[in-house]
Amino acid sequence: MVAFSKRLVAGAVLLLAQVTVGFQILPVKESLARIWEGKREKFGQCHDFITSTAVTIAAASILAVSQPAVASASTLSPQLETAIVETSDATYPLLQSLSNSDVDLISPFANKLAGLLSSKIPAEKASNALDKGIDAFLGIPMEDIETFTGIVKSSYSGTSLDSCKQVAIPTAAISQIKSSNFVQQIEASKLIAVDELIASALVSIPKSDTSICVPATKEALKDLWIGQTQLSQALPRRAAREFVAAASTAAKSVPPSELLRVLPEAKSLSKGLDVKSVKKLEMAGTNLDKELKKDATFARFLPQK
Repeated sequence: MVAFSKRLVAGAVLLLAQVTVGFQILPVKESLARIWEGKREKFGQCHDFITSTAVTIAAASILAVSQPAVASASTLSPQLETAIVETSDATYPLLQSLSNSDVDLISPFANKLAGLLSSKIPAEKASNALDKGIDAFLGIPMEDIETFTGIVKSSYSGTSLDSCKQVAIPTAAISQIKSSNFVQQIEASKLIAVDELIASALVSIPKSDTSICVPATKEALKDLWIGQTQLSQALPRRAAREFVAAASTAAKSVPPSELLRVLPEAKSLSKGLDVKSVKKLEMAGTNLDKELKKDATFARFLPQK
């Protein structure tokens, strides 16, 4: 059980560090800022954010895999591949700044997200979304899991906890999610199956009880992002659609006004960057968001209307 918990923690932070500050934060900050300024006409992106939050926090605590529903490297358009690489490159300085900070900036943000998920989304809806996500993940062919495991091992090759840049593990947020009613409703056998599936990948990531290593180079981080993309492509279409539909339904339970409470912590994540780096990060994330939305492979995971 102790080993199981440590793997969950490691997987959660791997996902939180790479996905939250990359795929999620960039479009999210733009959406939250729009509300902050009083322009409330576009709540669609905000509910997309909550859907992503449910995916990120809940699935991270259990699955430790990547952003659901992005295109495989084997079918990536040149535009989408470029957008992924540019966003990965722009994210790397952020991870470096977070690791250099004397203050844990990740946990306050993660705590807010965990609080939204636990208190604002009915347990039955959150549990249904998580259960659908687990079903989709367990449907990934083993050869794709093994390929991703190899990428993780390669990306962290030569990386040591003694010398690497580290980011804090948001242990309180992870504990809150793991003990929440909606997680407790998931069948134990499914959680065990997921743990067994991801154990080989997570054991390659240097981490302690309170922190986890950032990949040593931009190239290693890029490989992880591409690997996550490949793994996501392997999600069974029907199961992925059911997951997205359930997560979207759960997302609608969150009042838009609650999103305002996340904005200060979202902004604080980039406080260690200069203005130029922040702008580059935001532009790269916005471009990636656009490319994902117009990509045909990405679209196949969306529920049919």
